[in-house]
Amino acid sequence: AEKPKSSSSDRPSWQPSQTRNSWDHAGEQTGGTSLNSQKQRCQNNPHPVFKVDITDLSFIDQVTPPGMQQGHSVNTMSSLRIKDEAEVPVYMPANGRLKFGAFHAYENPEGQYFLEFELSCEVSIKFNDLDRVVDALKKVLPQTPQESSAGQPPTAQVTLKTGDLIGYTRGGVRTNSFQFGLFNTTRKAYSQNMDCPYDYFSKEMGNRYRALFDTSEGVTAVKVCSEGIN
Repeated sequence: AEKPKSSSSDRPSWQPSQTRNSWDHAGEQTGGTSLNSQKQRCQNNPHPVFKVDITDLSFIDQVTPPGMQQGHSVNTMSSLRIKDEAEVPVYMPANGRLKFGAFHAYENPEGQYFLEFELSCEVSIKFNDLDRVVDALKKVLPQTPQESSAGQPPTAQVTLKTGDLIGYTRGGVRTNSFQFGLFNTTRKAYSQNMDCPYDYFSKEMGNRYRALFDTSEGVTAVKVCSEGIN
C-alpha cells in the first residue's frame, strides 16, 4: 500500500538539545550545517563516542544488527524498522562531513537518499532510505531520482555537527525500515570494514538499541555487535 504523504503537522515534535540552527551574518550556519569550499583534512579518531540518538527510538520497534545473511549476501548495515508508518527524524550522532550521497529510485520511484559521512580518518557512517533531507544537503546532491544508488561526491562541502537534523523518513516502501551503518578502516576482519554502530554510543544508549535487536529474519553470518555493557 502507498504510504501517506507527510506534512509538517505529523512530524515528531521532539528535538535533541544539541540541535543547532543559528546563522551568522555571512550566511553560513554557526555550529550546524555549513558549506565550505575549502577541503578539510580528517582527524584521527578510530573510536568516536556517540552521545545523541540517530532518531526517536519510541518510533522504532525492531533493530537488525549488521552481519546478518539474507539470501546470498551479508548486510553490512543495520536496519531500523519504524512503527505504524510514522515519519521519523534522523540526526547526526557526531560531527561529520558529507563524503558521498545519492538520490535514487532503487525502491521508491519518488526517490530516497543515501548519505555517507566521514567522522574521522578511520570512521564513516552511512544512512539509506531517507525520504527528505535538509536543504543544505539537498542542494549538493542530484535533484532528480537516479537509477543507481551508488554514492557520488557532493557538489560542495557540507559539514554537520552532533545533533544536527539530517532529514526525515518513513523507511523503505517494502520494509518500513531505514538503514544505518558504520565502517572503520581498522576493522580489517569484516567485509568492507563494517563495524557495529551501536558499540560507539555511550553504554546506556547502546544498550537501548541492543534491547530492540531481532535476528529472527536472517542468519547471523558475522557477529559484529558486542553483547552490551552492564
